[in-house]
Amino acid sequence: ELIRGMADHVLWLPEAPWMLVPVLTVLPLQMLAYHIATIRGLDVDQPRNLAKSVPVEYAQAAALAPFVLSLSDSPARRHA
Repeated sequence: ELIRGMADHVLWLPEAPWMLVPVLTVLPLQMLAYHIATIRGLDVDQPRNLAKSVPVEYAQAAALAPFVLSLSDSPARRHA
């Protein structure tokens, strides 16, 4: 009742073990974010600043590529 009196809208979630709570909260929050974005007229399929984060991931993967390749070419791996 205290929470209901302090907010206009409340998203209630079932009680769950603490390890399961993040899984149960992410879906309603993602849906809330989606509906807010569509109400605001934003294109949910092309988020802002996505291009800034994608090349960073490719750069990190490229930096790790020689290490991954050297593991796959190891002698222990060839004889397995």
